[in-house]
Amino acid sequence: MYVPHAVRAVASRRGFTLVELLVVIAILTILTALLYPVFASARAAARNSACAQNLRQVGAAVLMYLGDHDGVMPPAYIPAQRSSWAGVAQANVKSWRVFRCPAMVDARFGTSTIWQPPLDITQNLSRWEAFGWNADYLNLARDDCADYDLGGSRAGPPIHEAAIGQPAATVMLVGVGLSPGQGSWAGINPLHPVNGGYFLATAPASVSTTDLCTGSDGGWGQGGYLGPYGGFETPRHGGRGGNVCFVDGHVRTMTAAQLAAGTNWDPTRRNSEIVITDRSRYLWDLE
Repeated sequence: MYVPHAVRAVASRRGFTLVELLVVIAILTILTALLYPVFASARAAARNSACAQNLRQVGAAVLMYLGDHDGVMPPAYIPAQRSSWAGVAQANVKSWRVFRCPAMVDARFGTSTIWQPPLDITQNLSRWEAFGWNADYLNLARDDCADYDLGGSRAGPPIHEAAIGQPAATVMLVGVGLSPGQGSWAGINPLHPVNGGYFLATAPASVSTTDLCTGSDGGWGQGGYLGPYGGFETPRHGGRGGNVCFVDGHVRTMTAAQLAAGTNWDPTRRNSEIVITDRSRYLWDLE
């Protein structure tokens, strides 16, 4: 039978059927579900890399401070200036931006975030930033606490770098992200948001150890004021780990378990139950 050319052309241009469209949509949905974790992981890795680079610069700034001050560590907190170790280290990098990480949740004061321009309020930026100082040991207060918080320093006096037995195996700074837990400050107010920054980090066994002045709300585990990870940022990165700068200036990405090596730490334990089980593997003290 003869079919007119116009009819044949219309037939040849037939569109997709509903079933075909649904099949295409289903395939695209499956591909999206498969690729989303890959893209999310790549984005998280990029943020972590940027944060590590910032931490590397901050660590170098602290080493420059040591060179200018005969090897003496910076103070953990400077009451007269309402500033911290970061306030003095910042003078060697000339920028506050390196003290912030992309994944960090900004602290808020009123309707503004601490990090909104102009970035000229040292007393705020030096306390709510991305890296926590190992004040438990780098500003060591004796076990009797006689030299703790002198003049409102919130720590002991700065030690000399010569007191550190293994600089390449002693924690100086860690990426900080406040995490929820019993006694934690995380989420109690806008200044301390979950995954927010803070200028200090606590050593895992700082409550039970006898080589420094201890407080009942320090350390890692339930009951710690920075959360069960002592402020370490690993929950912010989905448990994959966070960045750590050692006293010699090198930076590593580590898991919480690696950073708490030499202890019996577990995030469900009370902070008072965390003890040093192998001093040779403990990365926070001066030995």
